[in-house]
Parts: sequence; structure tokens; C-alpha cells
Amino acid sequence: MGNLKRKASDVALDAIAPAVNFFRQIKPKENVVVLNDDDCDGVCSGTILNIVLREFCQCSPIQFSTEWSMSLNGKTLEKIFSCKPKYVVISDVPGIDIDLLAKLSEKTKVLIVDHHVTHNYENVVYSNPRLLDAGAYIPATYLAYKISKVLGVKNKKINWIAAVGVLGDHGVENCEDLFLELKKEFPELVGSTELKSDKLFENAKIGLLTKIIDSGRVVKADVGSNHVAKTLLEVDDYMDILEGRTASAKKLLGWYKIVEKEFDKLMEELKKKSVFIGNMIIFEFKSKLKLKSSLASAAANNYPDKILVITQDDGESCWISMRRGRNVKIDLNKLIQSAIKNIPGSSGGGHPEAVGGSIPAKYKDVFIKNLA
Repeated sequence: MGNLKRKASDVALDAIAPAVNFFRQIKPKENVVVLNDDDCDGVCSGTILNIVLREFCQCSPIQFSTEWSMSLNGKTLEKIFSCKPKYVVISDVPGIDIDLLAKLSEKTKVLIVDHHVTHNYENVVYSNPRLLDAGAYIPATYLAYKISKVLGVKNKKINWIAAVGVLGDHGVENCEDLFLELKKEFPELVGSTELKSDKLFENAKIGLLTKIIDSGRVVKADVGSNHVAKTLLEVDDYMDILEGRTASAKKLLGWYKIVEKEFDKLMEELKKKSVFIGNMIIFEFKSKLKLKSSLASAAANNYPDKILVITQDDGESCWISMRRGRNVKIDLNKLIQSAIKNIPGSSGGGHPEAVGGSIPAKYKDVFIKNLA
């Protein structure tokens, strides 16, 4: 994904320089809060930064997730302040409200590690590769992985956690050095599978691990993501998760079984009930599980010349995930921004290749018409 003008590893190293300096100023036992998105990239990047804080800075950070569509809100702000942090590290959370961020930065020192479309944040330390290369698609987990490398953190879990986060965000192609290291350190996780996002996700053990970890978000939203972060911190290695060796890991495996059954059913429905409008495939569904982004990503692999528009309606809100096939060049971030422009109570954004958003359910037809 993305049209990098330089090697991803070089862009990442330049992008994380402010973050590395931020971590170097934190003293042992100082209060730090880690706030991350609830998907694989968010949870894994947040967890790696948590490990960096524990092992390099010698702190005991408090980590919690928030749904990306909520971003940073007033309730979350209160929760952060109740922890009395001196530092706040935010990972993979896009589009943070400027006013709320200003309130946060008045009381704490803030680091944002992100890879979405850039914003003019003030009074914070901001590491985003798109500031250096607008065409960069480098998941936040890869940035966290590079931060740990530069700071000399040796925890072996970081490698496979980083691989899960990058694979979950379909960024393998731009982060090949991470997966070459994974293949050397944990060859059984890759096997003979080609180092491509779709291939690893479907055919390699690292793909299975990614699906299991993502099931927390899918079944239990941000509560499930917090459970995943706790599990990643407590396990000794990835086999603890794959074999359910701890109580937390067993719970994850149970959620994964629920997800697989529902996902297979919805993929069959997508094939039969999708509506084709121009170069778009529209699929609307209802489910208790948060599967729209997973469905959109999986289906996009089957339609290289189409834009996938997946909507999940809960009666009040319509949640949206959009992906483009590999041959499509349309900027989905611009497309969704245009489609929601005049819809009250809407939000949306992301990357040229993949976006998400929400609108009041009553405006769903208006949204689809705006897209067309």
C-alpha cells in the first residue's frame, strides 16, 4: 500500500526521531498513560510502547483503548486525568479533536505516534511518516517497533507483536525487514508463505495469531481490545495464545471461534446480496460483532477493480468501512470526506486505500448517493 518515495525503514527512522527523544526524557516511576486505537495496529503499537516504557523508562504505564470513531472524547479525557499522568502516549488514534488535545497538553506532555492523514497539532510531539512522505503507508506498530529498536529494548515478544499489528493493518509490503526478522527468529510463524499481507493472513500461523488477537475488538469492542493488551503483556510467547495456556488467552480463543462462524456466514451473504453501483460494491449487514472492516479487507482481495463499501447498521448509527481493490487508484479518504460533508453527525477518514466512518442511520441512502 502507498507510493513511498524512499524505503519505509528510512522514512520510519526519521519519523520516530521526536518520539525517541520523548521517551529518553521520561524518568523511572513517572506516571504515564498509553491510549491506543482498538484494532490490531492500535493495540499492538500501544502494547509495544507500553513495553518500551516498562523496560527502557522503568515506568508502569496504564494502557487503555478507545474506538477510533470516538477518537479522544471528554469521557476519555476525564479518565486520563484521573490517572494524574505526567506523560500521555497516543498511538494510532486518528483525527483527535484539537480543543480536547489542547486541554490534554495543558496538563501533560503528549506524544502522538500515528500514520493516518496528518493534522496541524500544536504543543505535542508528533511522529507521523506522512509528514515526511505523503505517500507513506507505514502502520503505527512498525513505528513502535522501530522506536524499541533504536532504544535498545531486547524483549523478544516485540517482534511477533509488531508482525501482528502490521499484518492486521495490511502493511507487510512496506515493512519487509520486520517480517524477514520474524522469519529468522520465529520461522514457524511464516513457513514458506510469501511475504505479502493477503498470503500471510490466510496461509501462515502469524495470520491465525492476528485473527485471534483481532477477535477481542470484534466481539467486545474496546473492552475486548483492553483484554488483548493485558494478554499480550502477560504471556511469555505467542504459543501461550495459540494454545490458550492462560485464562486470558483461553477467553481470546473462545471469541475467535465466535468470530469465525459469523465471518464465514457474512462472506457468503456478501457474495449473494451485494449491490453493484458503477465501480462500487455495496454490502449492508447487521450483526452484534464488529466485522465491517474485516469483511471489507477480505472482500477487496477478491475484487481488484472495485471499491468495497461495507455498512453495519445498529438502528441508530450506520458504521462504514471502505477498501479499494489493488488496481483502483481513487483516494478513499477524499471520497468519504466528500460523501459525508453535508451529513450532520457524521465522521470519517483514514488512508487513500482504506477508510472508515459513521453517519446517523437515517442518512444511509444519502451517503450511498453521494458516493455514486
